Amino acid sequence: MYRYLCLGLLVFTLSGCAGGQKKLSLENLLPKQLESVPIGMSLSDFEQQNKLEDFEKTNITKDIFYLKKTYESDVLFVQYQFKNGQVAEVIIGYEKNFAAEDVANKLYGSADDAGRWQAQSNGQNVIIQIFDNTIIYR
Repeated sequence: MYRYLCLGLLVFTLSGCAGGQKKLSLENLLPKQLESVPIGMSLSDFEQQNKLEDFEKTNITKDIFYLKKTYESDVLFVQYQFKNGQVAEVIIGYEKNFAAEDVANKLYGSADDAGRWQAQSNGQNVIIQIFDNTIIYR
C-alpha cells in the first residue's frame, strides 16, 4: 500500500511539473542588444568586442555595470550587469510610447502566473520580466 501511495505522489508531482511553463528558445527572438552580448558572456570578451567609450562603467560592490544610452528607434538605454565576471542581467529601456509588454507577449507568448517568461539562450537559463517600460533579461 505504501509503495502505491509513493508512486501516486510521484506521478502527481511529475505531472504538476510538466504542466508548468515550457522554456522558450531565444535564439531567433532576441533583441540585437542581447544577440551580441548574451547572458553568460565573459567580462573580458565584452570589453574586447565593444567600444568602451560608448558606455558608462559603474562598480557597485563586486558587480560591474555598463550603461549605454542610445537613440536607436525606441530604445533609450541598455544596461549590462556583470556578476562573477559574466553577464548576469541585461535591461533594455524603451521610450514611453513603446509597449514593451505587448511586444514581449507577441514574441514570447503569454507570461507565467508570476508575469515572467522562462527561456534558454546559448545554453543559459534566462528569465524575462517587464518592469515599467523595460524588458529585463536575467
